[in-house]
Amino acid sequence: MFQAKLDFLKLCQNKNQSVVDYYEKYIPVKEVCETLEVKVHDDPGLVKIIAKEQGKNVVNLSAAEKEAMMDIGRERMMGIHLFMGSDRERYGSAINNFKHAYLMDKKNPYPKTLHDSYTLLKGWTRGGKHSTQTKWEYPSTPWATMMAPR
Repeated sequence: MFQAKLDFLKLCQNKNQSVVDYYEKYIPVKEVCETLEVKVHDDPGLVKIIAKEQGKNVVNLSAAEKEAMMDIGRERMMGIHLFMGSDRERYGSAINNFKHAYLMDKKNPYPKTLHDSYTLLKGWTRGGKHSTQTKWEYPSTPWATMMAPR
């Protein structure tokens, strides 16, 4: 169990690995931890954060509400895990942009789900081979186009 947890925590994208390959490497390791009931992303602090975001007091929450918030927090942490484990050469600017946005606005711009992280990494582009300009572009898939802001 220790090795499964360690392998999951150390998981990161290799330099020349595509986002799809990275995600496909991530999912089986996540599933092994779930099968072994290794709680990699469980932390009581997540319930406090989610409750605060929803304007609720942790003291007044039922056990079911706390568990639901833990599920939300767990999914959020898996998304952040995937995002923060991405190749720093390709996605370092995205990580820095999110960190700066959080520090400046005190809002949490990080992906809220594993799927959000995957979509973010798939859509992140650099403004040219030697450019430091970065931007977010929606992937060119029909469902992503429907979800794009108007």
